[in-house]
Amino acid sequence: MLTLKDKVVLITGGGSGIGLATAHTLGSLGAKIAICGRKPDRIEAAKADLEKRGITVHAGTCDIREVEQIAAFVDAAGAALGRATILVNNAGGQFPTTADTLTPRGWEAVIRNNLNGTFFMTQAAATKFMIPARRGSIVNIVANVRR
Repeated sequence: MLTLKDKVVLITGGGSGIGLATAHTLGSLGAKIAICGRKPDRIEAAKADLEKRGITVHAGTCDIREVEQIAAFVDAAGAALGRATILVNNAGGQFPTTADTLTPRGWEAVIRNNLNGTFFMTQAAATKFMIPARRGSIVNIVANVRR
């Protein structure tokens, strides 16, 4: 059953792991998928894998820590697939360390990626697609790392 037929889904960190699994699942339900990630080779391999399964996909290199790259990805995804109705914020990163050993630079890297990147991707997708349509869904994936 194609319950997401013709819906457009943006997925950050879509080149591997949870992001790619999400792309497979939502694509198999009929959604058109736009994936992004920092590593061009990984994103292109994921795109080829999704297309091989008959999923319509747009792929772009995007570091969600960079607002200009986010804007370019969102614009390109919209031009390629149409208005996005779902955003899956999956990209993220952690340092598997304890709070007392986390350096200021490590803390800033985590915040730029997990907090700022998620916010700016949400802002871009909502401003371009969801607010004008007065509808849309945003899913934020989080990891609970215990040490």
